[in-house]
This record gives sequence, structure tokens and C-alpha cells, in this order.
Amino acid sequence: MHVIGRRIVAKKMRRDLPILLLAGVVLLCLGFILGYAGRTEPPISASIAWISPLCFYPDSFSLINIQAGMSIIVFSMVYFFFDIRKKDKTNLGIFSRLFIQTSDYSLTFYFLHYMLLAWPLATNETYQ
Repeated sequence: MHVIGRRIVAKKMRRDLPILLLAGVVLLCLGFILGYAGRTEPPISASIAWISPLCFYPDSFSLINIQAGMSIIVFSMVYFFFDIRKKDKTNLGIFSRLFIQTSDYSLTFYFLHYMLLAWPLATNETYQ
């Protein structure tokens, strides 16, 4: 994702979109194929094998491929719809305006959501 961010900043992402979408679809399909092929494997194989059933914790290799493929596809689609196909801001819907406005403050939202998730865990641990 760091590489994709660097390509966006360098304004070179537009010509990479077909390759990124193809790579995302390939990773997504590979993850589902590996998950299907590993459905008969024991659950412990999720942490030690390349071909393993889908497992959320610990993250299996098949699920990592699915997550990476979905991330690449979503980043590519969001870049295409919000950066390449910019519409007139007066004709945008309420959600589009909200997403465009909050994208300027994404680091703030990232920090706040981290605080919402981590702060209760940290304070709960000190009282036990």
C-alpha cells in the first residue's frame, strides 16, 4: 500500500489502474482457490501451511491473499471514482461530499479510531 500511495503522490497511478485491478482480482481468486483447496486440512495448518483453510486468527495465507486483493481493488476503485472522475462539487451527493471533506483529515480520523480501540484496553489493563 505504501507503493500505491507513492504512485498517487507522483501522479503516476492513473496508468497503473488496469494492472492493479488485475493484480487484485488475481490475489482474490488465488486466496479463494487456496482456501477451497485447503478446506480438508486440519485447523492448525492455518499458521504453518501455504495451502490452508480460511482462518481469521491466526491469519492464514489464503485469507492474506483475499485481504490484499480486496484492498488493492478498493484503493483502485476509490482513486478512480474520487480522483480521476471528479464531478462538479455542487452536484455531489451527501456521502460523496462527506468522504471528500473527511479525506483531508484522514490522519486525524486514524488517530481517533486508534484511541477509541486502544485506550479502553490500556485503562482496563491497569485496573486489573
